Amino acid sequence: CHTTGGWQGASLDHNLTGFPLTGRHAGIGCASCHGGGSYQGTPTACASCHGEPGYHAGVLGSDCASCHDTGGWLPARYNRGHSFNMNHEGAGRSCRTCHPNSLGSTDCSTCHDGPPDDDD
Repeated sequence: CHTTGGWQGASLDHNLTGFPLTGRHAGIGCASCHGGGSYQGTPTACASCHGEPGYHAGVLGSDCASCHDTGGWLPARYNRGHSFNMNHEGAGRSCRTCHPNSLGSTDCSTCHDGPPDDDD
């Protein structure tokens, strides 16, 4: 990291560490993750820096990488089991189409009028 000329001007190839900087992580300053000059033992779990958004309503847990990547939070991709086809009624795989307020609630009236047909 340092040269024989002094401590200042240190550089590190993060790709050689256990946490390569990809996506938006590559563009932030060292102090954003390594506050107080501490460089060892920095947690690598997403939740260490990014709290769970209220929109998730505790439904998905802490496995952020199952829907998001380091390029940005959006677009998210949900690849787990689901009770409806993810393109149900043209939802376009967008969670907010059927869950406008939170993942813990559903609002079918956004696209459907009245109660579901009991004939099906």
